[in-house]
Amino acid sequence: MKPLLYSTFTLSLLLLAGFGTALAGVKQPPLIPQPREVVWGKGEVNLRSGYRLSCSVDSLTPCVQRLTQLFPQPQDDVVREPVVTLVISDDTARYPHAESYGLDASPGAVKLTARTVRGLHHALSTLVQLASDGPFSPVSIRDTPAFSWRGYMVDVGRNYQSMALLKEQIDAMALLKLNVFHFHMTENVAWRIAIDRYPWLTAPEHMTRDHGLYYREADIRELMQYCADRGILFLPEIDMPGHSEAFSRAMETDMQSEEGLQIVLHILDEVLEKYGFRYLHIGADEVRIQNEAFIPTVVDFLEKKGVTVVGWQPGGNYPDTVWRQLWSDDNAHSSDAVGAVQIDSRNLYINHIDALEVVPLLFNHMICDVPQEEGLKKGATLCLWNDRRLRRGEDNLTHNPVYPALMAFAERVWRGGGKVGNFVGIEYNEKPLAELADLEERMLGLRERLFPKVPFPYTRQTDQEWAIFGPYDNGGATTASFEIENATSEMLAAMVPDTTLIGGTIIFRHFWHPTIKGHFLDLQPNSTFYAYRRIYSEVERVMPTWISLYDYSRSQHADSPALGSWNRTSGTLWVNGEEITPPFWLRGGQEGDLEIPYEDENYSMRAPYPIHLRAGWNTILIKVPIGTFQAPVWYYPHKWMFTFIEAPTYYAP
Repeated sequence: MKPLLYSTFTLSLLLLAGFGTALAGVKQPPLIPQPREVVWGKGEVNLRSGYRLSCSVDSLTPCVQRLTQLFPQPQDDVVREPVVTLVISDDTARYPHAESYGLDASPGAVKLTARTVRGLHHALSTLVQLASDGPFSPVSIRDTPAFSWRGYMVDVGRNYQSMALLKEQIDAMALLKLNVFHFHMTENVAWRIAIDRYPWLTAPEHMTRDHGLYYREADIRELMQYCADRGILFLPEIDMPGHSEAFSRAMETDMQSEEGLQIVLHILDEVLEKYGFRYLHIGADEVRIQNEAFIPTVVDFLEKKGVTVVGWQPGGNYPDTVWRQLWSDDNAHSSDAVGAVQIDSRNLYINHIDALEVVPLLFNHMICDVPQEEGLKKGATLCLWNDRRLRRGEDNLTHNPVYPALMAFAERVWRGGGKVGNFVGIEYNEKPLAELADLEERMLGLRERLFPKVPFPYTRQTDQEWAIFGPYDNGGATTASFEIENATSEMLAAMVPDTTLIGGTIIFRHFWHPTIKGHFLDLQPNSTFYAYRRIYSEVERVMPTWISLYDYSRSQHADSPALGSWNRTSGTLWVNGEEITPPFWLRGGQEGDLEIPYEDENYSMRAPYPIHLRAGWNTILIKVPIGTFQAPVWYYPHKWMFTFIEAPTYYAP
């Protein structure tokens, strides 16, 4: 057994050292992404009591409108300070990237400077983070992104989202300096963009979910403008020739037929004429190409109209001019993208990731395997693919850790860095642990200030330390017991662990191993781990707790947990020697089906579990066995893990 993480040190000292900047004062607000250069001053800057605006360039009107919406000016004749100035500069030495910006704030003046309007939007987003909760300390900031493509994708083909819900997420993107809104509009489930020439594409009878819900011309224009007003590129995706069963139902022909191809060209001609898209995503993945001319014909048609074409990789038979959005690490396929622009979405699917797993995974991720933009490696897109049916669009945010993921991803894709290897855990190593702890502090601070009413299933976990015992050979019997289960609290406290791990969620082996790495590289099947820690409570109390022994991907057919069990591999836990019984699952034992919505299978979907703590020290012992690594079916994989942490008071599903 080779644990990835095995260094030791005093955690409390590390945390104190790591939080120095974040806790320096209440008037130095948390910022995400953390700017590259920040110098704080003394005094106080206050926009809430009013300000004067100085801007003489008409091209900055969107920034001015956004500024005055976020910070309304008093309707009186009083001369006020500070003076807020918006400036476009051609100083490439100070602002080397098209999206670089500067922000200088003193009690009498706030100056936002950038080379482009988009850069000024980023400066404004930083100002919002600074001033959202009242006065803040004077500050000078210089900042520039590591990658120029920083995207977020939503799949509204499978599960429709309202305009209000989409705008809420676009606002978050702008605040976090993400600059590409990828809008996946067509799927096997439904076609959700109105086409005048073929209105029956969006007829209710041709949809299998959210019947009759789609986006009209006015909606698309409104979303495009909403993005543009925040410095965000609107990237539509019309999936072809795969994921096109809704097209086939409506048009009564296969998309790859000669007739289907002509219909597709008519559709593309219409949407380009209507909306003037500069970029268009054609999907083209997960499909058997039967008509070899289909994708080259579509690409040629679009490029002759000045459109930059994006497609999934692995995917279709593209020319090198097509930008590749990487979704798999299959080297036999990704090598095809060597001569093309690359956008990284490998293992960046929120819907596959546990709520507490998502922040360490994104924190560790290295975009395109390079620390900053390099040649054709332009950046990354974070994706939300909730394949499973949802009851309502808002469940995208309660079933998936969208907002914590957006924050962690924004930090990584703006600042660059990370490491190659897709490690999902928290590294027990001083520097990266301190950096992750600092990110957590800023995330939770920003959540409180700017996202108090959105689902935010995340809590601090860098202070959760577990003693790990094992693995023990269970001989294929996951119910097998070992002597550690009979140990008293005193005996457990005296035992020397096999290793020590940190986190509210611990993943020994991921269901995507070895593409995504858990805490161990060479585990054997038919094994059992035990995890132990102590919790101190000043008084006897009930602790609301997130508990899980499996995370159900929102894109798989996995069965619901059987009644009376935590998972299907006999996982068990004890608090102060008393076994904790599993919840009464609403769909206990339900056979997996993408058309049956999840209810309470994951901890972020249900009310926290009440755990009784006595005054003083409390002992937590968790048994995490596994049998074979081979899943009975590919869409119901094994994920060897557990979650145990006090649930935050601000979160309720």
